Amino acid sequence: MGIVEYAIRNARLTISILLFFLVAGSLSYISIPKEAEPDIQIPIIYVSLGYQGISPEDSERLLLRPMETKLKSITGIKEMRSTAYQGGGNVIVEFQAGADLNKALDDVRNKVSD
Repeated sequence: MGIVEYAIRNARLTISILLFFLVAGSLSYISIPKEAEPDIQIPIIYVSLGYQGISPEDSERLLLRPMETKLKSITGIKEMRSTAYQGGGNVIVEFQAGADLNKALDDVRNKVSD
């Protein structure tokens, strides 16, 4: 007799075991300590650039490339990604772990406002 046949023949036992595992799992999940807002700073800054009616190609050429050129001079950048779309574009700047995010945000603001 296989395990499937045994489970079918003893349906009450199978359902009882299933309910036991569901209750035990729920209680375990509730009792695991969780922190609502952990002290993790994500070193990413998102820059959104908008220009009404601009095509994605023009957005890349007129908005994103010049902005990337300005932002490249900031120290501590790990990666920079940009996306052009109808009506604008965005640049995501990722900094090295442990970077001073307040200084990085000030540097990005200064470069964007130039």
